[in-house]
Amino acid sequence: MIMGYLEQHIPGARIWALEFIAGGGGGFSQVLVTNPMEIVKLRLQIQSDVDSPKGLWETIQELGLTGLYSGSCITLARDVPSSAIFFACYALLLQLYPGQMFWAGFLAAIPATILVTPFDVIKTRLQMETPPGEEPYKDAYHCFRVVLQQEGIKGLFKGGLLRVLRTSPQFGITLLTYSFLFDGS
Repeated sequence: MIMGYLEQHIPGARIWALEFIAGGGGGFSQVLVTNPMEIVKLRLQIQSDVDSPKGLWETIQELGLTGLYSGSCITLARDVPSSAIFFACYALLLQLYPGQMFWAGFLAAIPATILVTPFDVIKTRLQMETPPGEEPYKDAYHCFRVVLQQEGIKGLFKGGLLRVLRTSPQFGITLLTYSFLFDGS
């Protein structure tokens, strides 16, 4: 939908540039839907109260609308550039290597994932419940400063390799499957 609009209103633009803009728009809309699910999932996974664990609906009620969108700004800072970079790289790789959907998706996910890993680290820490005895982060910038001060630059890239090992095959398989099902390629 976004691509169709862009192609109509920016004729002659390079496809990778249009994919960059459309991908960013897709990343934005994705956050609106997935952020609440991510918050609830994190809360349910890290429950420490063994005696009375909260269920799905109790967690949603406790968080409320504001809590469900906690950390959404940092999630946008991760997902908008990630999607923009991914789709621009994917389009460029397909231009260079037509028909290589799996490898284009696989390789495009690498820079898209690595470059936004610091935002993912901050997002995850902001969305987690603060352990007893620890001071909560005030905001994303405070979290960034604390991680950088206590753990160095490596702390901002924790889990980056594992994210690449998960996202690269995932995107390669997804786009290859999509091409078989919908493009007939």
